[in-house]
Amino acid sequence: MPVTTAVALVVLASWGVVLVTRGRVRRAVAAIGALASAGCVAAVVIGWSSVTDSLRSDLAGVGVTDVSFSHTAWFWAAAVGALLSLVAPVLAVRLVPTWPRWAAGTTRR
Repeated sequence: MPVTTAVALVVLASWGVVLVTRGRVRRAVAAIGALASAGCVAAVVIGWSSVTDSLRSDLAGVGVTDVSFSHTAWFWAAAVGALLSLVAPVLAVRLVPTWPRWAAGTTRR
């Protein structure tokens, strides 16, 4: 499902922004990442149920009717990845206030 790749890029970009921002902006971007991750989970669930039907109808269009299908381990890998990508920004939204902030003009040691 192409939408999964696009949504995963939004999740990745939100993590880049979370790392370089502070305060409310960091929390808002983590929330956007959580919403995008929820979309990724939804795409995997929808893909699980619709991909075999879609493939079966496409093959029936060219005359192939007696084919059996099964999901591979890649669907499980996608499901685990989508769930992990959902857990991380949800935890970030919750824990952002406890993360350290560096004041402008100071050096870290």
